[in-house]
Amino acid sequence: MGCSRLGTFFFLAGLVLLALFIGSMMNGSSNVIYLIFTIAAMFLAYLFRRRAFTDSGRFRAIRRARDRRRKRREEREQREQEERAFRNE
Repeated sequence: MGCSRLGTFFFLAGLVLLALFIGSMMNGSSNVIYLIFTIAAMFLAYLFRRRAFTDSGRFRAIRRARDRRRKRREEREQREQEERAFRNE
């Protein structure tokens, strides 16, 4: 959970730095250092957020029901194909 929070922090810091960069561009004095730090913060946010997500099993029952329904549908289609092939012979 710590990596997720750290990634969120870097993402928000990157957004603030991006706003500062845009503000400096509108002011006429473009501070490129804000852009560099924005890119670095967004990259760190991506790295930390990517590793943070794991399957919590929260929707396990829904996934299981969906998988069972998909399996029954595939079996039914397989039987129908076999019946059609048998009738055509």
